[in-house]
Amino acid sequence: MSAATATISFRVKPEIKRRADALFARLGLTTSAAMNVLLMQTLEHRGFAAPVALPTGEPRTDEEEADETPTAETAAPAAAADLFGA
Repeated sequence: MSAATATISFRVKPEIKRRADALFARLGLTTSAAMNVLLMQTLEHRGFAAPVALPTGEPRTDEEEADETPTAETAAPAAAADLFGA
């Protein structure tokens, strides 16, 4: 019988992890759940779901991200089922 989950481990700069954890928390997700969404979308699109390009400027700061007002497109889903279509 196979395991219900598999573990993926990778290295990331502590500041990137802190900012990503905070963003995902604002979206109502754990970092693990967000990575699952990324992997599922990558498989669905048979590649990255978003464009992968060179940055156009400096990385956004936490303050810039916090200043954004969520819209219907960016607001956190009401439930995990909304993410996975269940």
